[in-house]
Amino acid sequence: MKQILWSLALAALPFAASAQDAPGRYQIAPTPSGIVRLDTQTGAMTLCRDEGDLLTCDGAAAMRGVKPEEVKALENRIAALEKALKDSQIPQKSALPDQAEIDRSLSIMEQMMRRFMGLAQEWSQEHPKNDAYPNKT
Repeated sequence: MKQILWSLALAALPFAASAQDAPGRYQIAPTPSGIVRLDTQTGAMTLCRDEGDLLTCDGAAAMRGVKPEEVKALENRIAALEKALKDSQIPQKSALPDQAEIDRSLSIMEQMMRRFMGLAQEWSQEHPKNDAYPNKT
């Protein structure tokens, strides 16, 4: 199955490159396992099969189960969220950390460094330097 998907992706690359020049939304390319339909707006690829006079696509079969009420409800939620964001009703977090976050981060880093230095000191005590071997630099 993965081989089929990779072959479909590779077969659709030339179509993705020329998607901006195409007048239609969809481009179709034949493959050994069927036909690939490329949505030039979203980049979604769908495997289609030629069944006589009918072209059946897997994505189209999945879309048949979507109810218009669900789509409308989701569109309404998106619109409400976008309006709330635009009206700044949703609190925006600053890109810069506040002083408490900086102090906490530095405290964590200090603990890590102290533990690391303690481990290094323990190791050097367990393995004293042996000057019998010359430097090989």
